Amino acid sequence: MIKMTDLNLAGKRVLIRSKLPLMQWRYVGSAFQDSAHIYHSHLKRSLATIDMAIKAGAKVMVIADFVNISERERNADPDSKKLIDRLQNNLGVPVRFARDYLDGIEVEAGKLVLLESCKINTGEQNDSDELAQRYAALCDIFVMDDISCVYPSYDSPHGIAKYAPIACAGPLLVADLELASRLRHNPERPLIIIDGNSRGISFVFFGGSAALADHMLVGNRSALALVVAAGHSVGTVIKDEREISDAECLAASCNIPLITDVMESRFPHKDRVTVKPVSELENDSRVVDIGPETASRFAALVATAKTIIWIGRLGWEPQEGSRTVAHAVAASSAYVVCTNGWLCSLLEQSGESERVNYLAYNTFEFWSALTGETPRAVAILEDRAKEMERLIQPDQTEGQTSNSP
Repeated sequence: MIKMTDLNLAGKRVLIRSKLPLMQWRYVGSAFQDSAHIYHSHLKRSLATIDMAIKAGAKVMVIADFVNISERERNADPDSKKLIDRLQNNLGVPVRFARDYLDGIEVEAGKLVLLESCKINTGEQNDSDELAQRYAALCDIFVMDDISCVYPSYDSPHGIAKYAPIACAGPLLVADLELASRLRHNPERPLIIIDGNSRGISFVFFGGSAALADHMLVGNRSALALVVAAGHSVGTVIKDEREISDAECLAASCNIPLITDVMESRFPHKDRVTVKPVSELENDSRVVDIGPETASRFAALVATAKTIIWIGRLGWEPQEGSRTVAHAVAASSAYVVCTNGWLCSLLEQSGESERVNYLAYNTFEFWSALTGETPRAVAILEDRAKEMERLIQPDQTEGQTSNSP
């Protein structure tokens, strides 16, 4: 796979597929509000790639799915205007916003054009070859940056790589893939995975990677399903046979301590949260977090870890249980990877969010790579690299002009 850093970008039309974040959020009480470490960290990483291309003298275009709009909507979005201001302030160059760019666009060397969200284009989510070729015609070099761009069947991560004259991996994508490979093959142990997926689907998505862990700490419905799979009762909170079957498979692949108590609320008093043993859960119980006894045991395990991977919240509405485990993560000496913003949001209030060593912006794509799956947008980069090897020629002697494109 060719890396962006392998190429001479000067004077080239460079199209970067990025995952520019708009949403700023932090967990406060039972809701998420503006401002969060995840936003600033990920934007900083995205800006580094763009800045590198600008300083190399490239004619830079950035395309992202940064506006949640359908192919039929073309309303101005105030968040995208804020993003443009942030890009200009941080990069120190004018940023032009372009619509109707598919028939071609003029870009100056050392300048940046932000293209309207790729979601606006008809055919974007249908993997249209025609649209992919129109994207590819805009550039000389296509840079796929960030693993969170590579999994969906969008033209922008896959089709452009297929048809662009040169397709390469950006620094963020390279870093994410290298980390996933290291965690898969040679992690520092003990390795603890903290999985709080609220809908129980973590068994399907992440079960294959559970075998990588020495311990897996599970919350939410997933934790209750594991309790049922172990032969205990939780009322009728869990009654989906598939969840229970998936829990049995997961329990067989990894050491997973069962939760023993939870924080629950009862209808109609949703704001009244009490601690209850899982054995006393009733049919109308609404579990919002792990309980203090479970949190204490989880925190003790976290203290022994050398690598921690935090997938998501341990409760539907995180209370002291999740916070106890989050603070244990911050106090540990482990290498901490967070695959979404939950850990950062919990730690932000106490000023500990910088404790996260690596923030992988999108859970599903990162874990696909961790389990050994090669997303097709990465596979196409590898295939194109074989085609383009003849174009990437290193200097043969000192002072000789490089033939790199």
